[in-house]
Amino acid sequence: MRAQYIDEELKSYPEHLLAFRLDPEVREFRVNPRTPPIRQLSLTRETTASNFVPASHLFTNSLSMNPTQLTAPPASSLLRINNLPESRPGETHNGFLATSVRPGRGLDELLTSCHDKFTAQDRKVFALLQRMVRAYRESFTGGEDVYDYYSESMVLFRDQDPHEYRISFSSGWHIRLHIDWTPDGRLTTGQMEVPAPEGTEYRQCDGLGYSTLYVSLLVPVAAGHDFRPPNDPRARGFCLDSYIPPPTDVDFAALLSDTAWND
Repeated sequence: MRAQYIDEELKSYPEHLLAFRLDPEVREFRVNPRTPPIRQLSLTRETTASNFVPASHLFTNSLSMNPTQLTAPPASSLLRINNLPESRPGETHNGFLATSVRPGRGLDELLTSCHDKFTAQDRKVFALLQRMVRAYRESFTGGEDVYDYYSESMVLFRDQDPHEYRISFSSGWHIRLHIDWTPDGRLTTGQMEVPAPEGTEYRQCDGLGYSTLYVSLLVPVAAGHDFRPPNDPRARGFCLDSYIPPPTDVDFAALLSDTAWND
């Protein structure tokens, strides 16, 4: 019941994307030659993979990052972009932020590569999962049937097996995703599961916990315009609260059949 309610609520609006690139390869030498060299970072939004909306729109979005080693840096030290469209020639600047460059070493550990073993297929899979995996958290806030809903953040990993991927969510849940593909890289089938300690009983959750996570593997659609088909039989997902759901098979070829991304 709760999962169906959330499903209908989320279909009330098309999703909007703000894609970006963080580049640590900016020159260290600044305008003043007496200023010591220091790493500079560039945060730039990807125009062709983002949706831009006017300032009055419901889905205005902004992103800021702290490149410094200060816990409370001034706003002028932050990397910042948003999803406002660029002002046209002759128009008053509407506050759009398309790119930002700031110095600092606070993100050095994050931006230092720990290996060089990602393949071209890994990068393709990462890009596809970014458009197909969606997670929303439902938290009971008290009263009669009073809930809050949050979009859940996630991190994608490649496991040691080249066909195994992991997804970690900010609420603490982890999902393992096995993906098969043809020799030319076309995704075919796979399996989605929640790693469980040995001996744990698989049980479907009822979606009525105090904090429930809904994870879905969905058909990618044109963001900002199209809606995903309701009750699409190709979609796969989990309801996660106090129970561990059983593994489920995934037909990636079917999920991507209406796209040009798996040819």
